[in-house]
This record gives sequence, structure tokens and C-alpha cells, in this order.
Amino acid sequence: SLAYNTIIFIVGLYPSSFLQAFICDYLTSSAKILADFAYIACYMTYEKGIDNIPRESVRTSCDSSLTLNRIVIPVVMCWPLWLRLCQNLVRLYNTGKQWPFLANAFKYGLS
Repeated sequence: SLAYNTIIFIVGLYPSSFLQAFICDYLTSSAKILADFAYIACYMTYEKGIDNIPRESVRTSCDSSLTLNRIVIPVVMCWPLWLRLCQNLVRLYNTGKQWPFLANAFKYGLS
């Protein structure tokens, strides 16, 4: 089913199509941009939710947020790399060819 395939794609342990590999490559290339979007969401949330806080205080709240800096940003930046690592391991398992899948898995694993 579509929901099952979507969940397995999010986890990364599923034979990927060309489109899924392309999307993961794009997400891997834009990991820093995704982290910036997480900061933007934090700024917009604080600024929209609390009107009487000065702008400098909003900036300090987002910069010192442990949830944002210790959980959200690392997950957002590592998730595309995890997907590519899993895709390469699945392709290594399915094809039995070590080159280039093992080298790519090693590369994404070290990232």
C-alpha cells in the first residue's frame, strides 16, 4: 500500500526507484538549507505566538533552544544522509556488487 511504502521510504529500508534516489540526492545536497528552514520555523513560531517579546529575545530563544539545536537540526541534517546510506546498502544487498554501492554507503556513513 502507499502508506506502507511511504513509511518504509522515510526509514530508508526499501528498494528505491530513480525518483526516490533523485529526491534523496536533492535533500542531501540541501541539508544546510533544511536546517535554515528549521530556524525560520522557530523564529516565525516565537514571533507569531508571543507579540510582546522583543526581536532580540526571539533570536536568543531560538539560538539557545536545546530542542532545536540538539534534536531538530541534527535530525534534519542527518536524515537525507541516512536515506542514502540505506539505499546504497539495499542496492548492495540486492545486486551483490560492491562497487559503487559499498563505497557510497561508506561515504554517507561517515558523513
